[in-house]
Amino acid sequence: MRLILDGVTGARVGATGTIRVELTRPGLPTLADQRSFEVVETPPVRPADQQITLPPFRWQEVEGPDDQRWTDLGWPDDSGEVASSAELEEDTLV
Repeated sequence: MRLILDGVTGARVGATGTIRVELTRPGLPTLADQRSFEVVETPPVRPADQQITLPPFRWQEVEGPDDQRWTDLGWPDDSGEVASSAELEEDTLV
């Protein structure tokens, strides 16, 4: 997996912190990783040889465990275990 982050407005160059990512898979152990970061100056723009391509996507909000979509997706009852999921529907990532 790859993650690209932009700093929030007002982020100070030199500020540091930690990012933690957890990936849960039904019936398997949770995968987790944690990385330290430092806010740096925005690098100069260079011409790119390649463009990053993303499929078309749309957000579909799920209002919590009482939402029928929650059940349709097979998410666990504990809302702390699920942040999001993605599925390809007719060439669109939902």
